[in-house]
Amino acid sequence: METYIFSDIFDIGALQGLSEALSAAFGVGIGVRDQHGKYLFRSIGNGPLQNLLEESPVKGGSDGQDSEVEYQAFTPIVRFCQSVGLADAVIPVMTGNVLTAFLQVGWVRLSDQEI
Repeated sequence: METYIFSDIFDIGALQGLSEALSAAFGVGIGVRDQHGKYLFRSIGNGPLQNLLEESPVKGGSDGQDSEVEYQAFTPIVRFCQSVGLADAVIPVMTGNVLTAFLQVGWVRLSDQEI
């Protein structure tokens, strides 16, 4: 199976700066993780991002060996916290048919109509 390394495709420094600016402007947490779930970067100052990857399909890494976990492609996951009216989401980033990374957004306040 073909694989891609996110940092070979995108400029991590430029994306970090963009995510920090978006995070500050919108007041949300933003992070990007590689296909193994390791954070490449995440915004600072908007709280921890919920680990929604625990709900994602996995291949490898589950056989009791030290093999690295690799997530499979999936549809975006959105979780709502009704008590505070916030949502977290994780969206797979695909390069062709290959999972390259995950975009994770947290602490998003939805409009009253969407809650």
